[in-house]
Amino acid sequence: MKVNSGFTLLELLIVIAIAFVLISLAVPTFSLIIKDNRMIVRVNNFIGLTSYARSEAVKRSSRITICPSTTGTTCLTTGTWESGWAIFVDADDSGTLNTGDTLLKVNAGVTGNDITIRGSANIQSYISYNANGLIRKIDGSLQSGSMVFCDDRGAGTDARTVTISAVGRLSTTTGALSCTP
Repeated sequence: MKVNSGFTLLELLIVIAIAFVLISLAVPTFSLIIKDNRMIVRVNNFIGLTSYARSEAVKRSSRITICPSTTGTTCLTTGTWESGWAIFVDADDSGTLNTGDTLLKVNAGVTGNDITIRGSANIQSYISYNANGLIRKIDGSLQSGSMVFCDDRGAGTDARTVTISAVGRLSTTTGALSCTP
C-alpha cells in the first residue's frame, strides 16, 4: 500500500491564513516602534546640540544662541523648529544670526514633516546661553521653557517634552498635554 506524504490544498490554505493573521498583527506594532525611534532620535539630537551650545558658551566665554533656521544663514521668526536650526556665537547679543556672528553648527530640518517641534513663549524664537552656561534672554532675564515634540499621533503619551531650566539644564519627559506648549 502506498502512503502519500504531502499537504492537501485545505491544509495549505489554513497555514497561509494563519500566517496572514500573524503578519497583520505584527505590522502595526512595528510601525509604532519606528515612530517611537524617530521621536527618540529627534529629541536626543536636540538635547545633544543644546548641550553643545551650552558647553561652547562656557568654553568661549561668550553668548551662544540657537535659533530655528532653514538655511543656516538667517533665523526664522515663526518658531517652527522642525525646519532646522543654527547654533552661533551671538557677538552682538541680538538673538538673531547676523553678519558679525560666527556660525558653529547647522542642523538640517526634519524630513517629511513627520514631527513638529514647538517651543514655549520664552524659547519660541531662540535659545541663548550666556558665558556662565545659564539660559538667558538677550535682555538678561530668565529664559527657561519647554520644547514639545509631536508626531502624527498628537499630544499625549506619545509626545515628548524637553524642559530647559533657568540654569540651563535639560530634562526630558514622556507625554505632553498639547503639541503647542
